[in-house]
Amino acid sequence: MKRQEPGLAAAADEVFMAVCETYADEGRITRALKQFHEALRPALEPPALPRQRWPLRRRRGL
Repeated sequence: MKRQEPGLAAAADEVFMAVCETYADEGRITRALKQFHEALRPALEPPALPRQRWPLRRRRGL
């Protein structure tokens, strides 16, 4: 995983372990998936637009 959001790698590991160790425990898998989704949310948001360096100039009337 190339993303560096806090908790994302741990959440992915928890999903993997929940599926591998206790695939019959749907509650654990559901909780792990919810935690992963919450950790992934910042990565899914679009990047912030850069601020303009110069203010827009008004056109002078004709």
